[in-house]
Order: sequence, then structure tokens, then C-alpha cells
Amino acid sequence: MNRKEKKILVTGGTGMLGSYLLVELTNSKQNVRATYRSEEKKAITRKIFEQYSDQPEQNFAKIEWQKANLMCLFDVERVFKNVDVVYHAAAQISFDPKLKGQLIKNNMETTANVVNAALTAGNVRFCHVSSIAALGNPNAENIISEEEKTPSKNKSGYSVSKFYAELEVWRGIAEGLNAVIINPSVIIGVGDWQNGSPSFFSAVARGMKYYTDGSTGFVDVRDVVKLMVKLTKSEIIGERFIINAENVDYQHFFSKIAVALNVPPPTKKASTLILNFAWRAEWVRAKIMQQPPRITRETSRSAAGKSYYSNSKITKLFEFKFIPISQSIREVAIEYLRSHR
Repeated sequence: MNRKEKKILVTGGTGMLGSYLLVELTNSKQNVRATYRSEEKKAITRKIFEQYSDQPEQNFAKIEWQKANLMCLFDVERVFKNVDVVYHAAAQISFDPKLKGQLIKNNMETTANVVNAALTAGNVRFCHVSSIAALGNPNAENIISEEEKTPSKNKSGYSVSKFYAELEVWRGIAEGLNAVIINPSVIIGVGDWQNGSPSFFSAVARGMKYYTDGSTGFVDVRDVVKLMVKLTKSEIIGERFIINAENVDYQHFFSKIAVALNVPPPTKKASTLILNFAWRAEWVRAKIMQQPPRITRETSRSAAGKSYYSNSKITKLFEFKFIPISQSIREVAIEYLRSHR
């Protein structure tokens, strides 16, 4: 291959979204470079290729992997050589209150670095992966849309970090960056069963007794990937899009997982009193065990909150039909059961 031939850069290539995106891009014969932080994470990406790629071994081998710390300007400069499309999917995720400052610094600075590199490279198409966590309060109809410009109160450190990261992209757009922003809801797909949304299936499989009154948006990872590619191929600049298939209450969501896994669904409602006790008890346990808390004040508040997200902007643009979340749950559950035999 010509050394100067342009490549597509995927930051965070070993995350769940990044992995599926790499499958999509290599299936369509694109020249791809991806950043990663550890060989262990690459092994998870390889498993996703085995399940979903047209030619798993051949396509995985075609990826130009670059080990990189996006906080390091030298690493960023290196991975941006001969790049004309960038999907910025890398981000630190944590809901540990102790890491709030670090989380905001990392996600904001890494995004600033890749935005600056894209501006320096010139003529780069840029897709930034934000989150519904960065969005603000609902409108009068209790629906959250792309028009919400400020984060709502009592947000987690992760939410604030994604909001500030978005600001770096908007700053880049003002300076001439050819960029779009996506705000996916909770992404459902196969991945690391101990982290992110795949861990929901592990939790239900172990026996989940309690549910909450809350609700949020969910979307299949394959739909997010398809829309990212569509947006980067379009001429749209300086717009953000909520990527959300359905708004679903948590009881219904976890019950669907339980049915798909053939285990008892949660039957006990976790009241506000129970949630407040749970995060305080978990704080004590985490202190004693010197481990990150599994439940925090922010996550318990989120679990009890009702959030509804509009997807009208993206569906009208492409006349897009999302995969039903019930179908996504069934298919991920099949993979969970297969991997735990």
C-alpha cells in the first residue's frame, strides 16, 4: 500500500463501540488505524470480530494498531499521520466520585488534543462520540433533545467530563473543524461482560432481585455504528444528534434480560430509602476493601430518575429504523449464554 494513502482513525478501538465500528469499517474494505491501551483489551475486540466480521482473521489483521496515550501530544501526532477521517470514541468511564477531577481532566484534554491534531492535519472529517450524559434538562414535554446546551444539575463526573469534551469539539468547529457530534443513549451489545452495558447481563444472570422506578434510552451498538458512518459520509457540519432507539423503564429492561437468560426477573422495587442506604453501605464497603464503589450517590439517583430522549432529528434525516431493543437483548443474551457455557 502507498505510504501516503489516507486512513480512517478510530480512537478507543478496543471499547465496545470502537470494536463494532472496526468490524463495520473493515467489512467495507476501509483502511483503518486504531488506538489501544493494552493487549488484554485487544483480545476482547478480536472476539467481537470472530462473532460479527465477514472475514474475522483477515479483517482483524488489516487494522493498523497503534498503542497510544491520547494525553501525550507525541502519541497523538503520530497516530494522526495520513488520516482523513477520525472517529473519536476513546473516553475514560467511571462513576467513582474520587475520580471526578481526573475524569474531567482526561476526557476534556484528550478530546482537545485530537481536535487540535485534526485542525493541524486539515481537511479531516471528524465524528465525536459524546453521550446522552452530556445533555441537559427536558423541555416542557419532558423530552430531552439536541437543543439542551447545558448539563442538568446533580450530574456525575462522567457527565460533566463528556459535556466539557463536547465544548472542545464545538471550539474546533468554530475554528474550521469538519465535525459532527453524536450523543448515544445506553449502548447495547456484546463486549466485556464485567464492564459497561454487557455487565447488565452478568448482573441479571447472578440473580437481580431489585428494580427501580427509573427509565432511560437504549440503542443497539450496530445502529450507532451505521449512523456514525452515514454522518461522516454526509456533508453535515456542526450538528449534534441523539442516537436512541427506545426509552425503556428499568424494570421492563431487566425483566427482558432475565427472560432471555431464563432466570427469574427482579420482583422487588428499590425505594428511595433503599437506594440511599445502598450507596452509603457501598461507600463503606469500598473504603474498607479499597476498591471503587459499585454504587454511588450519582448512579443511585440516575437509577431512580426518568429520562426520555428524542430521536426525531436523526430518524428524519436518514429515515432510519432502529433495531428493537427487545431484539438486541435477545441476541446479546444468546452470546452471553454461549460464552458462559
